[in-house]
Amino acid sequence: MLKIILSFIILTSPLGLDWDKNYSTSPPPNLEGYVQYYGSVKSGEIVYVGTKELISLETEAQILFYNRKISEVLLVLGPEGLNSYNCLRKYKKVVSLISEKYGPKSYVLDEKDPAVEELIYFSVCRPLLVGLRQITTIWHSGGYIIEAKILGEYQEYFIEIRYIRSKIDKERKRDQKMKIMQKL
Repeated sequence: MLKIILSFIILTSPLGLDWDKNYSTSPPPNLEGYVQYYGSVKSGEIVYVGTKELISLETEAQILFYNRKISEVLLVLGPEGLNSYNCLRKYKKVVSLISEKYGPKSYVLDEKDPAVEELIYFSVCRPLLVGLRQITTIWHSGGYIIEAKILGEYQEYFIEIRYIRSKIDKERKRDQKMKIMQKL
C-alpha cells in the first residue's frame, strides 16, 4: 500500500522531486535526464542542463531553495527546437500535457502590446519574438502553482514552466517582508 501511495506522489509531484525533503545534509536533488551545471543547495539555486530533449526541445532546469527545501523549479524549453513556424503549436502541446497531469488550467493571460496591431508580420509567432506578446497559462493543483509561458528574448523563443510550492512561497515572501520592515 505504501508503495502505491509513494508512486502516486512521485507521479503527481512536479518533476518527480521530493519537495518536502530538507536538503541540508543530503545530496542535491537528482533530476533524471539532466546533469548539474552549477550552484548548490547552500547558495539557494542549482542549474541543470538537459541531456535529452523534451518534445523535441532543448531543456534546462533551475531549482530554487528556501530554508534548504525546494521552493520553486523553472523548466526552460528552447530555444533549440522552437521557431517561427512551430512556437504556438509546441506551446499548446506543453499546455495540453500539463493539463493532462495536473487537471484543467485555472486561467490564461494573453498580454499584447498595442503596437502589435500596427505590425505587419509573416508569422503569428513574430510578436512573441520581439517581446510584444506573451502568453501565460496558470494551474493551481495540490499545493502548487504552475505557470507555462511562451515568450521571445534575444531573438529566440522560449517556453518556461514554473512550478511554485505555495506554502513555502508564502513563508519566503513573509520572511522577505519582515527583513524589509526591520530595515525601515
